[in-house]
Amino acid sequence: MTIPHTSGTITLTQNSAVITGTLTNWQTAGVSGGIIYPEAPGGNPLPLLTVTSDTAATAAVKWKGASGTYSYALVKDTAYLKTIDAIHTKLLEVSLDLDTASVGALASLAASMTADKFAYATGLNTMAWAVLSGFARETLALGDAAAWRNKIGAFSAAGGTVSGGITAPAMTLSGAAGAYKVFRLATGGVARVDIALSDEAESGGNFGSNVQVNTFGDGGGFLATAMGIDRRTGRVHFPSTPAVCCSFGADLTMTAGQTYGVLGSMLYNKGGFTAGGQVNGRAALHVPQTGWYRITCSVNAAGVAGAASNIEILFNGSFTVGNLGILGNWTVQTNTFLAFLTANDWLGFRCNVANTTLSGWNSRVTMEWIAP
Repeated sequence: MTIPHTSGTITLTQNSAVITGTLTNWQTAGVSGGIIYPEAPGGNPLPLLTVTSDTAATAAVKWKGASGTYSYALVKDTAYLKTIDAIHTKLLEVSLDLDTASVGALASLAASMTADKFAYATGLNTMAWAVLSGFARETLALGDAAAWRNKIGAFSAAGGTVSGGITAPAMTLSGAAGAYKVFRLATGGVARVDIALSDEAESGGNFGSNVQVNTFGDGGGFLATAMGIDRRTGRVHFPSTPAVCCSFGADLTMTAGQTYGVLGSMLYNKGGFTAGGQVNGRAALHVPQTGWYRITCSVNAAGVAGAASNIEILFNGSFTVGNLGILGNWTVQTNTFLAFLTANDWLGFRCNVANTTLSGWNSRVTMEWIAP
């Protein structure tokens, strides 16, 4: 028990809870609570509700004795008593909280508790155990979403990298119409080949969303679209493979020994064929890159009556790769052959017999790059 505080005097009014002190020094002495016992006949103890200054306090009950000024003894609350009171209050709150049917349902499982189980609700105020597997424990211990994806081999929304193989009946890459969808093959993270669904809009009638096979350089830069598949028709095409079909333009009457460039009108071109300089008034067709080419010449021409006429197929004005024989009246002659050409070689024709007439718009030359 602490030593009572008795400094000064107190003034009380009957049926009032106000306590006024004189020289009482309550706050200075650290009084924050306790019980005041006035030295007055017929009075009652006054448990303190508040202490607001050295000389002002309020009791929890009213004074029942006569009004007056009295000596007193104040038994202060100690820190220990306050702690005990706080613990008692908290234990009371906890015990009330625990006194519920749901807590009782959990307590009923205690007798059957074993390792690797967790409790779950099976209904209102009923619970049961569920088994927690080793894999589940490992995943619960993972720190973030990236660690979870790595554990189960999943991609984030932004994509990712597959390590090892994938075994599945099908794998789908899906996106909105008009959006580029791509399966990329890479070396060290650097693009080499894309197999892609193009970003053309789907306008109906099976148009759009066509297949592309794109190639990339050592640094990952785009090189070419090596192959395409038209979704609507199923047609396979090779946009970057050099190929050309051209005609000669207007009719041409050739004299012996004359050489002309082949290109008059480029009907179809891909992969870089270009028209070079004029050769006797006719533009020459230049090949875009070194390699083997398949060349087909179909010429409609009329020669000299009673004499054989030859039109030689030349490269660079001198290298003969084939002949087209023309006998008198209008004749269509075709020759298909392979030739190894270097970049910028050009195709031309030379007439061996004077006055051979070639129908420019009815003659064709096609060239296709085959292999390096």
